[in-house]
Amino acid sequence: MQELALNDEDRLREFAGDTLQYEYKMLASTERRFAQALEAGDEELANIILESFLLHVRNLTEFYRKDKSAHASAGRYLDTHEQKRAWRNARKATVKLVTDGTFNLVSEWLSHPSLGRSGTKPGWDVKALRDELFALFKAFYRILPMEKRAWFAWAEAKPKVSVIRFDPAPVYAVSETTMTTTTLSATILSVHLGGLTD
Repeated sequence: MQELALNDEDRLREFAGDTLQYEYKMLASTERRFAQALEAGDEELANIILESFLLHVRNLTEFYRKDKSAHASAGRYLDTHEQKRAWRNARKATVKLVTDGTFNLVSEWLSHPSLGRSGTKPGWDVKALRDELFALFKAFYRILPMEKRAWFAWAEAKPKVSVIRFDPAPVYAVSETTMTTTTLSATILSVHLGGLTD
């Protein structure tokens, strides 16, 4: 993440509209694709996707866990002591999995070829991690000053999607993007996060 000068409103606005949106799109996409890879019995692909998913868990955890940072953090979007206190309380009430311990474990798991990587893998509850990070966004959004909510328009908009069916897989929400692999040529999804604030 690019370092932010204190009170650099333009960079905070850009981060909200670009980087944070990207992190949530990738979190949702990798969680869904991880489940698909497991269902297909492709353990190698599942591991590749899991590592990507955990990278986005780590980035979002860092955004939410610090009140003040040289990088973008949730606390930097709040203006008053009351808002910051409300955010600390909401974060404490919401966080069960996305803790400093999880952040450190994910960092260790992804960053170092440590002895802990051989043998038993941590029991990552991918869906629960995703759900908690979405719940954290909703709690954060409710506390945001009204004038800053517009910076998160990607989360407010209602999704506009088309639907296709992979044979014999379930129905997915998609936009017009085509992916071709050796086994699949189909229109596939681009994750829509509209309505996240509902």
